[in-house]
Amino acid sequence: MSEKRTAEESKEQLKTVLSYTLYQNLLALKEYFPAFYNRFLEYKPKTHGLELTPDGILNAAYPGGFIYDGDPQKICNEQFNNFFSCTVNSVYTINSEEAELPNQVFKHPKLVAAVAANGDEYIAKAFSKKYESPSCFPVLSIIGVGLGYHLEQLVNKNIQHLFIYEPNNDLFYASLHTVDYRKIFEHFTQKNKGITLEIGSQPEFFIESIHKQLFERGLFRAGSFPVYRHYESGVTNEALTRFFDNVSNFYNGFGFFEDEIISSIHTMKNIRDNRKFLPADVLLDTDITDKPVFICANGPSLDSNIDFLKANRDKYYLFSGGSALMPLYKAGLTPDFHFEIERTEGLFKYVSVINDDEYYKKITLITMNTVSPIVMDLFGDVYTYFKPNDGGTELMRTALGQNEFNKYLHLFDSNPTVSNAALAFAIKLGFSKIFLHGVDLGYIDSDYHHSKESIYFKEDDSLPDFSNSYNKDKTVPGNFEDTVFSNMIFDWSRHTMEHSLRKPENAHLNCFNCSNGAKIDRAIPLKVEDCRFSSNKLPDIKKALANLNCSSIIEFKVLCEKVTEFSQELFKLMDKIVDPKLGDVTVTQHQLMEHFNFQYYSTVKVGKEENVFICRMLIGSLNYLQTVIVGKMHFIRNQTIRDEYATSSLKYLCDYMNVMKQEYSNLVLDWINSQK
Repeated sequence: MSEKRTAEESKEQLKTVLSYTLYQNLLALKEYFPAFYNRFLEYKPKTHGLELTPDGILNAAYPGGFIYDGDPQKICNEQFNNFFSCTVNSVYTINSEEAELPNQVFKHPKLVAAVAANGDEYIAKAFSKKYESPSCFPVLSIIGVGLGYHLEQLVNKNIQHLFIYEPNNDLFYASLHTVDYRKIFEHFTQKNKGITLEIGSQPEFFIESIHKQLFERGLFRAGSFPVYRHYESGVTNEALTRFFDNVSNFYNGFGFFEDEIISSIHTMKNIRDNRKFLPADVLLDTDITDKPVFICANGPSLDSNIDFLKANRDKYYLFSGGSALMPLYKAGLTPDFHFEIERTEGLFKYVSVINDDEYYKKITLITMNTVSPIVMDLFGDVYTYFKPNDGGTELMRTALGQNEFNKYLHLFDSNPTVSNAALAFAIKLGFSKIFLHGVDLGYIDSDYHHSKESIYFKEDDSLPDFSNSYNKDKTVPGNFEDTVFSNMIFDWSRHTMEHSLRKPENAHLNCFNCSNGAKIDRAIPLKVEDCRFSSNKLPDIKKALANLNCSSIIEFKVLCEKVTEFSQELFKLMDKIVDPKLGDVTVTQHQLMEHFNFQYYSTVKVGKEENVFICRMLIGSLNYLQTVIVGKMHFIRNQTIRDEYATSSLKYLCDYMNVMKQEYSNLVLDWINSQK
């Protein structure tokens, strides 16, 4: 009888402890994460809850049994130690030799390659050493909380930002009874630390949340990104798969200093030449947008769709992108709108391959502020929009002021390919029936990566050899095939399209993918022969666009004066984040990561509070330099040698900034003086 009473008393004591822990954690949530406090204050579990096993051990139960096969605390401890003895990471790394090859026009690749080569020397130096866990982790992601016993131990690791994802509300609620969250929250809200909770959401939003946090807190953290999956389930497995599928996108779109210089100069030239900048509101009447729009890119499947496009040309609006123009021209098809986004003047060689000036003049070009005037001059009407996250765009935002800038079209999700630009613009105009043709974003045959009628298969020794860009290293689900091959740019483009189509405001869209390439989530696979349209006459979409108010923006002389003024602020910020004396300083890995925090936050703060243009000029190159260093650091096996590399890398940061100051003076300030 006494044993039974003792067992009952123990249960009551356990309930008291669990209830008190829940109460304290709800107070902690109220203070640090009030939205989650509101969600879990009166929460009732649906399928998972706390129960004692027959052995009297507290476990998480569900209709099929218990989550943990044994003592949860012991399992969590063993798993924790195993993970940190050899973390599972996504690592950003570049080949120092290849980094110089793609474009000899810019100095950036050679300078970044030098940083990477320096890292390789220290990796080799530490190769024979016994592996030592890093002294600090710029970021760590936890997939799965469970009962959370592993979480409390994280405060003993030097982690700068902790990202916790638990897809199951029931399990997170259970952990509120077992974990001291206040201890965790207090630790990760200290200076130079951070914590993010993503609870109860689908894996796709977990990825978006990570991306958002990296942009806010420093993309360099993803240079070596450990991901710790606590338990296996259908959702956590999908989250891990999506993490590694999307991780290359964390490293895309950095931009770099010289690229932003080109963007700024082209933007200034387009202001000088009085280009028509589209207004923010470009929504057209429904008599136009109720009709189908075909977006035609230059994927291999465009060849098999051409006959259908020709037979039905009077039933749809045609938006073409980039190198799709030549196959369309050969087929006798003239786009309503054509899209170009590449900023370098080398684009002219690829666009101007059609020997028919009159054909170009029939076409209306929709393009970014960054595109060269010589490309714009090929076409008839030209309309310009602002590219997001770009030097030239942020120059105009700063020069005009936010209220004035907001009057003009700032087109998000319009990068990295012309297909993204065409889709984003079609959505912005208000089209609800969008058909993708040749938007393959992949290839079945690595020797047949674009339309055979395009410039990619034109015999011209002056054009580069594209063959090395289309290999068989990466496969993705296919639209009509099981899988197709892809590459970094195509995959980035696919993810951006999926983000566009996933937005709640675009839920009404009917987007059909008629391309035999990569599967695009929320774009319905549709064979071209199954497309059906009415034969109603199409209203004049070019006339409708011409009726929009496209006024001049700013006087060119005033813009030049502002850029000269901004330039002095830019040089001051460069000296602040990379002091020329840094090359003589000795630092540890931890101190370098702290300095990266300082560099990133200082630059972003200037962008938010003072001058977003000079932030944009620097942030891309800063991301490249920091991320390469963090990635190389991951492969150095010994902490002493990691610290040596941290010190050595400072000299390369100084060298980079010195070269870029000179480039800016030569290319921007000297050009402005030449315009007087």
